[in-house]
Amino acid sequence: MAWTTSILLSVCCLITQTAASTIVSNSTSSAACAGVSMDIPKVFLSGVNASVTIHLPDYINATTDAGTGGHDGLVPLPEIMLYELYHQGKLLLTGNISRDERTTGHEVFFNISGNRGSEIQLYVEGVCDEGNFTQGVFIIPPWISILPPIITIMLAVISKQVLVSLAAGIFLGCLFLYRYNPLDAFLHTYDVYLTNAVADHDHAEILVGTFLLGGLIGVVQKCGGAVGLAHVLRRLAKSRRSSILVAVGMCFLVFFDDYSNILIVGNTLRPVMSASGVSKNKFASIIHSMGPCIASVVPISSWIGVEIGTAKGVMKFLNTTEEPFIFVVQTIPYRFFPMIMLLLPLIMGVIGRDFGPMLHAEIEATRKHASVTNRNTVRYGTFEALNNEASNGDTDNDTDSTDGKDDEDVSAGALEPKKGIPYRWINSAAPFLIVMVVTFVGMVFDGKRFVDQHPKSGLKHTLVDYVGNCDAVAALIWSSALATWVAMAMLLVQKIFSFSEFMEAWALGVKELLEPILILISAWALGNIVADVQASPWVASSIPPSFKVEVIPILASVLACVMSYATGSAFGTMSILFPLIVPLVGQKTHNMDLVHQAGGAIFGGAIFGNVVAPIADNTILTTLSAPIGLTEHLKSQTPYVLVTVACTVVFGDVMVAFGLYPAYVGLLLCVLLLALVTFAFGSSPLQPDDKSYFLKALDVVCGCVRRKQAAREQKLRINQNDSFSFEPTVTQPV
Repeated sequence: MAWTTSILLSVCCLITQTAASTIVSNSTSSAACAGVSMDIPKVFLSGVNASVTIHLPDYINATTDAGTGGHDGLVPLPEIMLYELYHQGKLLLTGNISRDERTTGHEVFFNISGNRGSEIQLYVEGVCDEGNFTQGVFIIPPWISILPPIITIMLAVISKQVLVSLAAGIFLGCLFLYRYNPLDAFLHTYDVYLTNAVADHDHAEILVGTFLLGGLIGVVQKCGGAVGLAHVLRRLAKSRRSSILVAVGMCFLVFFDDYSNILIVGNTLRPVMSASGVSKNKFASIIHSMGPCIASVVPISSWIGVEIGTAKGVMKFLNTTEEPFIFVVQTIPYRFFPMIMLLLPLIMGVIGRDFGPMLHAEIEATRKHASVTNRNTVRYGTFEALNNEASNGDTDNDTDSTDGKDDEDVSAGALEPKKGIPYRWINSAAPFLIVMVVTFVGMVFDGKRFVDQHPKSGLKHTLVDYVGNCDAVAALIWSSALATWVAMAMLLVQKIFSFSEFMEAWALGVKELLEPILILISAWALGNIVADVQASPWVASSIPPSFKVEVIPILASVLACVMSYATGSAFGTMSILFPLIVPLVGQKTHNMDLVHQAGGAIFGGAIFGNVVAPIADNTILTTLSAPIGLTEHLKSQTPYVLVTVACTVVFGDVMVAFGLYPAYVGLLLCVLLLALVTFAFGSSPLQPDDKSYFLKALDVVCGCVRRKQAAREQKLRINQNDSFSFEPTVTQPV
């Protein structure tokens, strides 16, 4: 026991001494320069320019009689002051500071070389006449500044654990920031960076809004409102094509969460799709493609808090006054992959053609459906009767979950709808309609208040200025809170929930967002680490002037696709790449359209893994909801995803980045190209012996080639026969 106590005391002493040494090494002191300070980076990169801001006091100590214009023994600063900056006795730069800059500070840029601890000295004429102001600095090699995000990416790919990888990246950054002291690095990973990430007001606002919206989603799922809305639409499935279009329409309506989309649509429409002859492969592809894509691009969903939070972490490094919400919305047109992937099932449903393994699965499902059509007709009478049985006795307003066992599968886990209650669609539609309307109205109201409070800002009373200068997260908080109270009143009046059951469902909805929230907090901390170790300035300075900044969004899109596939996490991909790439583009160009495209490339490319990676949560949920084997599903899903990503990268990211046409033209062109590919290379499963138009055209071309070849061969044979029939006449000389 004694030796344990001794060890604990020794560790405590070591921590105290380390903290004290850190404070001393980073402290600034100079009695001769009272009131002078400098805002310097936590570390300097050797040989890389860094920004330093010099702050001066409002007054300096009087050296003459107080009646010479001083105030209580102090005199104002001179109008213009000379300053000099030194590093280890070597003059770095010199210049003038205006007295008017004492409030805003005077920003200078310089670079220093060396390794580990050092000092810089500041002399200001008239302020530091008796000595220089000294500031301790720490210098590290520039190449190690990029290691925190790189190590985070590598660990995420290898371990498939994004949260642990983010923590390792934060610790590594702290190791550089706190002078290679592992104990300081470990302690300040949690008590400085993770704590500051939560303590920031804007971050806390995002967390509150995300929790409120997550709780509301949990309530809507638990009360069966989303299932009721799905059952209303299910009555529209009258044929094979209409069933596919109904599934697409339901995916559009269950826009608020990817998990909810896959689980609700998958389990609700499963019997209808089977009865209409749609293969499990096709149905799984629809819900898997649309679930994560629509939740990621709709501004009101469980993803919006994470996206706003990711953008918020880098907004301070960009030359813009945009609100994070507005920035996220501005990136939506540049998210080519999820936007086109979202429309792909609709394109396939309208055209009615498939290709690859999906075509074979659809042909097989169509044959099976045809073989049991007569039996189903005898048993149920009509397809509508079969569909009504799949609906388990729906009424106009209610769907009773106790009437059929298919509904027992409507959701999974703790948020499975409560048994023995009517599933009313209004319990889903009303709360989310409130969220949409009140969020927009709240944004306009808050923006108008901002414009009214800043009459000299040049802003006008227009909708654009209102929305562009509002606190969108606050509006989301207002709408989510109001919708939650309205939902509670509705469910209590209908006696679907008691108050305790409502709170339990709300808490379960919040709990579902716990892991994304932890990833978001860690991403904020990693973003601060990347900024403090000066990674982006070094990468920006390392890029040669001849390197086109337009290439960066293209590379970001490809890298996001690769990383999301390797990790299976869209949130992890966003949180790691966003603070590294978006500030880099912002430093290389002032073109905000290109910055928006870089953000959209990351947000869009991060969805790639969610719709095709075998380790992604969405993939696993799809195989459970359809249900279908994992290998079988990916075999039929992958060709569609690869064709889509190739089309969007080439005709979306590349062409738009180089300014060949705007984003909406790229989206329209990608839709037309995918429709053309489907029409040309696909075949109808209803006509299994019919070839695709491409194969038909290929047969025509091959037939023409064969006929021409045969004609050439026949002509050659005729010429050969003629040469044997006539012997040449030889003329003898006389």
